[in-house]
Amino acid sequence: MTVQKKDMRSDSDLLAAIKRSGYLLESEIASILARAGFFIESNQVIEDPITGKSREIDLIAEYYDGYDNLSPDQKVCSKINFVFEIKNNSYPLVLMTKFEFSPNIEIWESLKEMQTIPEGVDASSSDGFYEKLLANNKEALYTQYCSFGHKKDNTNNELMALHPEQVYTGLSKITQYCEEQMERWVDFGTDRYYRRFLFLPVLLIKDDLYELTLDTKLQPELHKVDESKLVFNYYFKGTPKISTIWVVTKKGFMTFVKNMIKIERQMEEEMCAVRNTTNPKTNDATII
Repeated sequence: MTVQKKDMRSDSDLLAAIKRSGYLLESEIASILARAGFFIESNQVIEDPITGKSREIDLIAEYYDGYDNLSPDQKVCSKINFVFEIKNNSYPLVLMTKFEFSPNIEIWESLKEMQTIPEGVDASSSDGFYEKLLANNKEALYTQYCSFGHKKDNTNNELMALHPEQVYTGLSKITQYCEEQMERWVDFGTDRYYRRFLFLPVLLIKDDLYELTLDTKLQPELHKVDESKLVFNYYFKGTPKISTIWVVTKKGFMTFVKNMIKIERQMEEEMCAVRNTTNPKTNDATII
């Protein structure tokens, strides 16, 4: 009788394999956010529009802590829903080709921002997420990305710049989720709440993020950063769409989150000030 040999791999071997896979990074980020006062949803699913199979969203998070001083009677809510794709990248990720103005592109559509405005509330008297995050922000947007690897038939073992399929797939998932969440509000009923919600796709990588720029002689320069923004084009249900995706390293993750929460809090305080100057009479709701 043949006796199967027992696999004697050590715990350290197993942990090393988990670390390389990226599963541990997802767990770390979820734990950090939970301790920081976030609601966490791990491994939520969407339906692949081509195959019909389920596809996992790594992490969805929204902040709930620290709003006790806002009166519920004001019926005001500002919320950022973070939608994370998390990659334990082996090679650096580089963003390049700056986004340039074109009258054919409505860049405000790249933020998945929803609002409901009761009658009598002048929403134009305060900035929305678009103004705070893009319109009044002088940081560059980029429209292309690449990573690196070695081709199997590369006899010189040269490092090759490439467009990783797993990154593209991840970006497609989180933007699809944000579009579906926006779609849920199209037929939303009326109430008295003044809301501004943002569904924010985030690509979180473990290490090494660069921006590539061109100097005055059009020579490329690399700048290492911990946060940048990628303009991503895609189709959703047969319609061309555009989304701004925040790309963040693990090192810059908490700074990014804290800054976003400050903006969310500032938004809500400004909305409360607007609401205090009005006396809504009906329950109309609109979506942008």
